[in-house]
Order: sequence, then C-alpha cells, then structure tokens
Amino acid sequence: MIDLVLCRYRECSPAGVRRLAERLPRERAERISRLHREQDRRAGILVHGLMAHLWREREGAPMPAWSRRPGGKPWAPNAPDQGFSLSHDAEHGACALARRELGVDVQGPVGFDAALFSRIATRREADLLPRFRMTGDLSVLWTRKEARVKCSGAGLRADLRTVDTGPCPELLTVGDGPGGRLRCTLAVEREPGLRAELVRLRWGTCDDDGTWWLRDAPGLRRAASDGSWGETISAASPAVLG
Repeated sequence: MIDLVLCRYRECSPAGVRRLAERLPRERAERISRLHREQDRRAGILVHGLMAHLWREREGAPMPAWSRRPGGKPWAPNAPDQGFSLSHDAEHGACALARRELGVDVQGPVGFDAALFSRIATRREADLLPRFRMTGDLSVLWTRKEARVKCSGAGLRADLRTVDTGPCPELLTVGDGPGGRLRCTLAVEREPGLRAELVRLRWGTCDDDGTWWLRDAPGLRRAASDGSWGETISAASPAVLG
C-alpha cells in the first residue's frame, strides 16, 4: 500500500505551525528560513512536519536525516529502501511514502497558454491541444509531468516534451474537479507483476500543539491524462494504481 496525504494550509493552526517549526532538524530549518516568501516558509514547515508524522505512523520510528540527490530527489541514506516525496503550492501540501521509488506533485490552477503547452507536450499529447484549450487549464498535465520526473529523479532538468503522461498504471491524479483549486499526481515505480495497488488517500490537519490528525479524503475525483474528470474516490471506489 502507498500512503498519500494532502493538507490545506488554511486548516492548519498558526500556533501549530510555530510548534512544528521548533521541531525541525537544524539543517532543514535553515533551508526553509532561506526561502524568500513567508507563505513558502509556512508551506515548507507544514509539509516537512506532515512527512515526519507520516513516517512515524508508518514505520514506528522518527524520520531519519535526509538530503537530496543531484536531481533534487529526496532520500534517506539510513533508509535507502524507503521512497518518499513532498510537494507544496500556494494552498496545499502533499506527502507520499512507500517502499519504492515515487514522486508526488500538488498544483493549483494553471491557465491554458499555447506557448507553455508547446514547451511541455509530447507528440502524443500535442493531439490533446483542443481539449486543454477548451478546459482552459493545464494543471492536470503539468502535475503529471512533475510527478513523473520527481519519481525518476530527473527533476526539472528534464525536457518535459520527452516525458509522456498518457494513460498508464504508474500515475494517479486526483483533485476537486473542474474549476477547482487542487490537482495532485502520484507517480510510482511499479513492481513487476503487480496489477493494481491501493493508495491510502487522506487529509491532514495540524492543531495548536503541532499534532497532526489524519482522516479519509472523501469527495476528491480522479483525473484522466486529457484533463477530464472521472469518478469520485470513496470506500466503494478507492484510489488504485493500475
């Protein structure tokens, strides 16, 4: 099973953010303090705190020290078989954890721009131009690209015109539907012979003490590679890769 946890910053207590900041490892706190915008520093504190909570919940131990590889991919030298990924934008954060390579990206709306589309679309995806122009939003395509390069470790150095995000079992994109503010994609390295795998999708909220509370995430919908929206994720229709 793969864990994917999302958070909305507005649901997290300012006092809790201060408590989480106090618990950050020194090196991580120094990196976050160098971010220019206060909202980015707040997002960094929340996402790193959420990742530490998820790690402890799943592994039963504190999250070990970690760093980033040359492409920006995070890894923990003392837990090399554990894959994890973090992402944040202006309103939401996301953390993913599993015993395999993975990448996650969370994104708000990305208005349609023909020049941007031409810089990131593969030849196959170029056929979807009318569809994306009609929806006026490139966020699904963009977050699928980002998650895939995060999973591979290529990072933003990759030429996104070579990163295909067509229908494939390695990608799961969820969000709050047309006109919404949230799109999140999880990309994983599939295990040979594994047909499908459950993704435990939850929301996290942080209280005044800096304690995280995780709950199921009903109401989110699955998005297809062309930006169309499918079924609502629920107990009867869970989030599944494959």
